[in-house]
Order: sequence, then structure tokens, then C-alpha cells
Amino acid sequence: MNESTLEQLNPEVRILDESHTEDSWQIIEACAAKLSEQGFNHWTDYYTRDTKVVEKMIEKGLLYGYFDDDKLVGIIKISDKAPGYYFKDKIIEEGDERFQNALFVGALGVDPNVQGKGISKKLLKFAEDIAMDSGKNCIVLDTRLEVKWLVDYYMQKQGYNNVIKIDTSYLQEFGESYIYLYKLLS
Repeated sequence: MNESTLEQLNPEVRILDESHTEDSWQIIEACAAKLSEQGFNHWTDYYTRDTKVVEKMIEKGLLYGYFDDDKLVGIIKISDKAPGYYFKDKIIEEGDERFQNALFVGALGVDPNVQGKGISKKLLKFAEDIAMDSGKNCIVLDTRLEVKWLVDYYMQKQGYNNVIKIDTSYLQEFGESYIYLYKLLS
């Protein structure tokens, strides 16, 4: 999808390039810190361990940003390929027809200083618009099961109420459980 088509979907959301690496990194670190204050370290453990995570998402054209007065305040990873761990951990079986035509969302983060203003809702809507324009039939995402407010947000407020799997295999080792959700698009 070209940039003018993306701009028509939502002019506040743009695909990010290498000039946005530091700002993206700052959003991730701020979100990780906020989650850590609540006892959830999964963003700290994964996203903040290496700046290359952000660089790779940008390099592959997967990271999009929400801008408020030209200031990057939110990010979302959008891909038509499932993350590798979906297959490794058997979240989705190879060839599962339900997800052959899906869009996968991850790394949704909004600067804690501007949370509560509908930015994540706009980023998810942007992903849904991309999915529909691309002929996708659903969007898949995952989150920590223990972060109840986030599970409620996705399921009750955003309509991601179809559960693929609840994975507790990491609970004993890392104290983490995940819920994998999807939303059918019409």
C-alpha cells in the first residue's frame, strides 16, 4: 500500500522510517516502565532489551506511528505474517485456514503522557482499514492475560472477542500467561 493510500485512511498515522527510531524507542521504554510499575515486565523483557527490535520493525516497513502536531505519540506493528512464536508455541497451526488471510498486530503502545485520548483506538482502526483494503478477513493480536484492563480493552471496547488460545505454558517458568485474540472483519 502506498503512502497516499495510507494517508487517506488516516492522515495522523504514517509508516515510520529510520528517522523515527529514537522516538519509537522512547515510547516503548515509557510503556514498558508504566507496565513494570504494575508488575508486568513483558515489554521490558522483550522490546527494551535491544534497540534492534525497533530498527528491524522499521526496516521491514512494519511499524506505523500516530502523530499529534508532528510529534510521534503512538506506535503499532502491522504485518500480514504471523510472528514466529505463533507457530513455535503452536498458537496457530500451519495451514489453519481461519488465519490464512489475517493481519497481525503487535507492539501497540501510546506515550503514557497522552494515554486516554483514543490514540490506540485510532491505531487499531487504522490497522482494520488496512486489513479491509487489503482483503483480509480478520486481525489477530495477543496480550498478557494478567493485564486485565488491557484484555478488557481489546475484548469489550475494540471487539477482539474471539479467543484463539489461552497459553499458560510460561506461567510456571516466567509467571506469564497470554491470550490470543482475533476480530472478524466484515
